[in-house]
This record gives sequence, structure tokens and C-alpha cells, in this order.
Amino acid sequence: MEAGPGRNWKGRCAVPTSLPPNANLTQLKHQAKDLLKAHKRGDPACCEVLRQLRQFADSSDADILSAAVKLDDAQFALAMSYAFESWAKLKGHVEAAAGEKLSLAVVHGRVTSEATGEPIEGVEVRLALRDPSCGMVGNGQTRTDADGHYQCSIQWRRGQRAELLYECCHAHHARETCTAVEPGRSPHRRLRMSDGQRYEIDISLKEGYALELTVENERGEPVRDAQIIIPPEGVRGVERLVGRVMDEGRWSKWPRTDAGGLCRAEGLHAHLAPGHQCAAEIRHSDYRRQVLADAAVLPRERHVARATIQLAEGPHLSGQVICAETGRPVEGARIWATPSGSAARTLMPLEAFGAWATSGPDGCFETCGLPACPHDLSVSHGGWLQARSKLLDVTSNEPLVVQLERGCVISGEVIDRHGGPAAEARVLACWSGAPLELSLNGMRADDLGRFEIGGLPAQGPVCVTANSDEGLCGVVEIGPDDRRVTFDARDLVEVEVVVVDDAGQPVPERVLSKTYIEWMHEWVALGEIRVSDADGVFPVRLPANGRIQFDLSAYEDTPGRPFHNIESVMMRQGRPGRPMTFTASWPCKLTVTCLDAQTGKPIPDVLVGLKEPAYPCQEATDDQGQVVFDNLPPHKISLQAFAPHYEAVYQKTVTLPMDEGLVIHLTPKA
Repeated sequence: MEAGPGRNWKGRCAVPTSLPPNANLTQLKHQAKDLLKAHKRGDPACCEVLRQLRQFADSSDADILSAAVKLDDAQFALAMSYAFESWAKLKGHVEAAAGEKLSLAVVHGRVTSEATGEPIEGVEVRLALRDPSCGMVGNGQTRTDADGHYQCSIQWRRGQRAELLYECCHAHHARETCTAVEPGRSPHRRLRMSDGQRYEIDISLKEGYALELTVENERGEPVRDAQIIIPPEGVRGVERLVGRVMDEGRWSKWPRTDAGGLCRAEGLHAHLAPGHQCAAEIRHSDYRRQVLADAAVLPRERHVARATIQLAEGPHLSGQVICAETGRPVEGARIWATPSGSAARTLMPLEAFGAWATSGPDGCFETCGLPACPHDLSVSHGGWLQARSKLLDVTSNEPLVVQLERGCVISGEVIDRHGGPAAEARVLACWSGAPLELSLNGMRADDLGRFEIGGLPAQGPVCVTANSDEGLCGVVEIGPDDRRVTFDARDLVEVEVVVVDDAGQPVPERVLSKTYIEWMHEWVALGEIRVSDADGVFPVRLPANGRIQFDLSAYEDTPGRPFHNIESVMMRQGRPGRPMTFTASWPCKLTVTCLDAQTGKPIPDVLVGLKEPAYPCQEATDDQGQVVFDNLPPHKISLQAFAPHYEAVYQKTVTLPMDEGLVIHLTPKA
């Protein structure tokens, strides 16, 4: 039975697929219902789409088919498979398209081999359009013909800023993922699509290869549905695989093993950057994680490397999350189990990172293959206070019952600048937690702009912000007795920010802006990153009162004209306390060297992080104990440093620029 254009639940589901240009809401509703019916009858073809849901991201087909799935879940998964963030976003796009003309452009070109210049047949060319302020707004895909040519039409809603990204996939060539740039201008100027235009983009692919991996257990039996996390471009050290499972995008899914324990990862780079290795993490819910250190050193036959990985069993952690006040199950709670401090130092980095699970509709969760050592448990949900447990014995395999306390609850609504409900607005509450740290809890508003957030502290003020795709909707501070909040974007003040060069002219670059407000001696983010439409000039909506901090930099990383400014302004009764024209500042470079405090020797693999909210980042030191941070603003910054077997440095403050680099001495643990 056909489930609308582009879907057939009897066969394997292709994820993602382009939204048909003639799609209507009725078709999409039928597709979601057909997806739900396929799940109820146990059709494994629906599982690939349902893995778009966070709770099923790491689940096997059997686990997905045995779990409870509601119509809302099916709609959300369907929307994500079409490259939309939610069902509300997909619905809004289709309804707008029915009454509003869509923009249309054509992308064409030729794909050739970088080594030989010969055309490549059968390359899958995937296109995506991204609005830098609100995410993906369109996509499409096609394949090259015998002469390497391709052509693809792509649509987006008029009024949206559409920057083109493309990805090329082929069995014998390295996967290429790029942002298109404007022809004839700066090679770093990102291409912004226009209605009715044709764009020619020729692409050359580097040499690549495929990895066929066989995964089995300790008894030599094949392991089905094991997930292979293998970045095609490689990583600088196996520890950099930590968290890369979250990098799984809408274009490319991490491959999984079939019933015979076999999977094939294509598009791996044959020639890696210096210091990189083609490392892979193999994970399965029933086994301990395993690592293939470097696939690049394996022998290849006709562009294919092969390896066998054996997974070991380990203890599992299971239980149920319930509300402490009512005893009802809590769905969607995030459970994170991490090896306790001393035990973590004896494990490989990937296992020390811990394992996570999400509670189902019945509140139940399970994560398997844990290291046989004490674990610390953290359970969090946007509607409840976070629960923690230390030194948990996972070897007993005893089910847990985790009770989450509701804490204080606030509710309200978000109104956009047009006076209507801000559907899917992001509402975030923060309050002072540990020293030098803010605790956060947040939810999305529903289609009517309504929200409810629990898990807030009973004492002390809470700062709450609301943001929609159009930008900031409001920021308020609430006390212990406040239980209802209304955000109205019409109460904000719009000001124009200008970044100029030394001659007083607007810089010839689009400006990337991040905005913060000072609260309790910390900086709270006022919404998402924004990109200006015009060079050097952009409007921003701000609260009428409060100290505001801007983090301003060039959107495109253009050599010779970079800038990075941190600027503060005090807003009083809707008026800024200083001119909103800022002279671009040349960015700074900072070299950090980590040495053993006792021996003076350099320490490799120290994680050095910048704590400032405007430019957080984290890098590891090299064999000489050094790490270099580029494009930093001339401003005061705080650093942190963490290394196994050394006492952590939680706050080291310096002011840039510095004539010399920074040396951090780490003290070995007793």
C-alpha cells in the first residue's frame, strides 16, 4: 500500500527523502498513520524512520517494534525524516506553500575524480538548504549519469534565507560534504540561493574506500543491529570519538550490522590529515563498547578493507522512572550512567564517557554492556528536578526505581512579534547551581505557544528566556511565588548594530551575532546564533533594561578580514547607554602549554577548554603539551584544564592579547 508520495512501508524506508513539491497536509497525516500501522503490525521497514526519535536512536528493530509508539511520535519521526525539526514546522511549511509561492532553483554540475579527472557515474548527490537562523528549509537528491553529470531542482519557502550545502557519496571515493560558495567573489562567501536561478557546481572527489566490518560476540555468533560510528575524515585520537554518536545527521546515518553481523561503511578517506586515524566505535545495547583503532592500516582489496570485531558482554542497568508525588511513570527521562571517579581512570576513554538511555512511555529504561565497576547515575527531565546517585553497583543487575520530584513549576505562553502564538518556542530556565555554574531546564512550547517547566528550585530567583525562529521573545526573572509567565515579543526594543572598519565603513562581511544578558554575575544566552542579511549591519531585538553583551564575528571565515568583538551595553528604558556602532577588532591567538608541576615535562592529551559562554571550545594538547586557540576576541577569558592522573584546573583567567603564551602547571594526584 502506498503511503503518499515518496513512501512505501512494505519495503525498506529511505531516510531521508525530499518532501514532494505537491505534498499536502492530508497526505502527510495519512503517511504518519500508515507508519503507526506498520509499527503495530510489526513491520521492521518502519524502524529506520522511527530511529529519528531520540529514544530510539540506538535501539534495535526488535526493541522499537516492542515499544509503545503514539501518533505524535510517528508524526515527529516523519517530520524529521523530511529534514524538519518538528511536526509543527513541517505542517507550517506545507500550509504556507499552499497559500504562498515557493522559491525554486536548479543545481547542476559534474562530478569527477580528483586523481584522474575522469567522470564518476552513480555518485549520490545530496543537497540541503539551510537558513542560518532556523535550520534546514529544503533538500533534494539525485545521482550522476555515465558522464558524471547531475541536475536537481530544490524548493524553499519564499522569504527564507537559503544557503546551499551538498554531500557526495560513492563506494570508491571519499565522502565530500561542503558548503557552496559564491562564484567570482571571496572563496569563503557562502552561496545564498535566489528564486529562478541555475547554479553550476562542479565537484571533484578524493580517493576513498569502504570498510566491511563483521561483528560477533564472544561465542562467535553474529551481532545484529550493532552501530558503527566511523567519521569518514578520521579523528585525531580515539578519544575524539567520545560523543560523535550525536553527530549523526539527517543526511548520513551511522551504519548498522545486518542479521549476519555484517555492515559496510563507505566514503572513508584514503589519505587522512596528519595525526588523524580512521577510528571506529562499535556499540550495541547488549555489549560493552569496542574500538577499531585505525581502519586505514588494514589491507584493501578493490577499495574494500575488512575486519572482524568481537564484543564482550557486561553488566546491565535497568529500572523505572516515576514521579515521586503521584507514582506515575515518567516518559522521556534521560538516564546517564558514568563510571565513578577512580574506576574511570582504568577504562578506555569511550567507556569512561558513560552510557545513556531514555525512559519509555512506561517509565522503563535499560542500558547494557557497562564496565564492571561502580557508576554514578544522573536522571534528568525538563519537568522534574534532577536525581543523582553515587557509587551504584551495576554488577548486581537489580532493577532500580528512580523517583523524580516535581519541584516548582511555572507555566505560561509565548507571543511572537505579530501578536500570535509562538509555536515551538524554546523556553529555558536557569538558576545559580554549583559555584561558577548555572543550572538549566527547558521545554518547547506547543502549537499554541503554551509551555510548562518543572524541576525548578523552591528558593532563589530564576531567569527564564523564550526564543522562536524569529529571535528573542522575552526574558524575565521570577521569584519563588511567581508561577505564571507571559512572554510578548512586542515588548522588546529593536536596535541596529553596525560593525565598521578602521575607515568607519561597514565591514564587507555578514556578521554572526550571539547575545547575552548579565544575570547573577553570569551571562545568560538570549537566543540562538543570528546572521545578518546585510554586510556589517543587522537589527536585533533586546529587553528594555539590563546589561547586554554581544559576541560579534565574521560569518564567513575570510582570510585577511577576520574580526572578533566582545561588546557590552547597558539598556535603560529601551535606550542603549552607548552608540551601537563598533569598530572591528583583530582577533587574537593564544598558545597554552601544560607542564607537570613536579617534573616540568609537557603533558599530552590535556583537555583545555574556554569557559566563556560566547566562545566555548575544548581542544587537547599535542605531544609537546601545547594547544593553540585562534580567532579569540581581545577580552578577558577563563580556561579550564583536565587530564587523567592530575588535579583539574577549573578557572584560569587571562586577558588577551598576550605577548607570550600561557603556561599551566598541573599537579599530579596523590
